[in-house]
Amino acid sequence: REDYRIGTIPVGGLLLTAGADVQKDRIEISVWAFGRGKESWLVEHRVLMGDTARDEVWRQLGAVLGEQWEHETGALMPLARFALDTGFATQEAYAFVRLARDFRLMAVKGSAKGSALVGTPTAVDATTGGKKLRRGIKLFTVAVGIAKLEFYNSLRKVPEVAEDGVTIRYPTGFVHLPKVDAEYLQQLCAEQLVSRRDRNGFAIREWQKMRERNEALNCYVYARAA
Repeated sequence: REDYRIGTIPVGGLLLTAGADVQKDRIEISVWAFGRGKESWLVEHRVLMGDTARDEVWRQLGAVLGEQWEHETGALMPLARFALDTGFATQEAYAFVRLARDFRLMAVKGSAKGSALVGTPTAVDATTGGKKLRRGIKLFTVAVGIAKLEFYNSLRKVPEVAEDGVTIRYPTGFVHLPKVDAEYLQQLCAEQLVSRRDRNGFAIREWQKMRERNEALNCYVYARAA
């Protein structure tokens, strides 16, 4: 963890994206800045409390789309993309994406398998007021395993000191975090890649949760996809 202020973007951050994980009683959002060489900085993690079957929490989420964050240079940066998980409260999420009409907003669904981090979008039906809208929105499939493996490999990287003994260099993919609390860190590292045998005896590698709460990791995965 580093000393930059939560809610601000350090100088290396060039692109701002967000990922949102939808639960029954809240929507959790992580805003991440990405720079050259896949270097990344957590800008902030926010929890919007509210029943996701009702409108209020979705109105709060809509307000986030209009926000800007301060860069270390003094510039204000909006979100370039925002990926919204549709695995829970699916129709409410579809309706939010359709009504927002914001090109930056992506409806996403996690998949354990996939050859690319983000798949080709497919048109899906959405329902509003009991009426079915054919091909209402586009849905992007995210191969969460690819993002998690890349992320956990990056978390293991350490800064390098240049030959002058003073200058610090960060390797490709280095992950910067502000002074977030232990709960956030535990959520970020909530899963591990394990091997098991299927019914035919073949080895399968899959991600398993080590603890119940993993929203911080999910939000990162969607922000990375965005």
